[in-house]
Amino acid sequence: FTLLFLLPLSAQEKTKPNILFIAVDDLKPILGCYGNTLIKTPNIDRLAKMGTVFMSNYCQQAVCGPTRASIMTGKRPDYTKVWDLKTKMRDINPDILSLPQYLMSQGYSTQGIGKIYDSRCVDKKMDAPSWSVPYYNYFKTEERYYAKETGMPILGAYQLPETKELAAKYTKEGQDKGLADKELDDYVSKLVKPSVESADVPDKHAAAMAIVKQITAKIAFDKTQVQIDSTINQQKILEKELSGRCVFAKLNVDEARELSIQYGVTSVPTFVFIKNNEIKHKETGYMGKEDLRAKIEDFIGR
Repeated sequence: FTLLFLLPLSAQEKTKPNILFIAVDDLKPILGCYGNTLIKTPNIDRLAKMGTVFMSNYCQQAVCGPTRASIMTGKRPDYTKVWDLKTKMRDINPDILSLPQYLMSQGYSTQGIGKIYDSRCVDKKMDAPSWSVPYYNYFKTEERYYAKETGMPILGAYQLPETKELAAKYTKEGQDKGLADKELDDYVSKLVKPSVESADVPDKHAAAMAIVKQITAKIAFDKTQVQIDSTINQQKILEKELSGRCVFAKLNVDEARELSIQYGVTSVPTFVFIKNNEIKHKETGYMGKEDLRAKIEDFIGR
């Protein structure tokens, strides 16, 4: 899966660039930008043209956890002592400095999404010292982000009908044996786990696409959440500065995300999206989504 690690610039540091670090699991250099003519990778090729392509690269160790711990700290596995998929990086080196930690010391806000470290080699918060914003656990992808035609995949990845039928068979068999929860999952995994799956379906049916959609929604909503937190903590200051121009709305997550994507938070800085009942404007009260949309468009002159 192609997942990302986001470092938004802090409000005080206007001169430093935003940094986006993308980690891709098990990616081989079988790409157009590496000269391969069979595999079609237009998006990665376009990204490669905008930067530098390193043609001679070597992983520190051919195991996920050790290599990720190494690249995120700049230290070889012989230093981190992470050589397997069970050793916790900070159990061995509690004071080791990670890349996100360093950036935090330089005035950045750091946020991780997806698979950056291997979860088996760090704490349950995906290395808590690395993040100024709590890590977002993408492993729990909500069903609504999957294509309706196929629904959620079996074992987190498989969409072929025959694989799902086999999984349903062994799930029932495991339940008949009295298995449940993790024991049932482990039982089914041992009996149904193809090494690969080649389903001839559009990209939208892939589990990775559902993850991307959920991450995109999460980032979009986080833009509004900054405004939410600021408003809850500084209501009086905001009302004074905005001289009554601030309109508070009672929206659910989907409605807030929809409006933030359409208009952008920075385009309408005097409008605050909130989803709870902590604040109620003394004059306007709460506004619904459509009323707020009309208010926004009137404000920005549409």
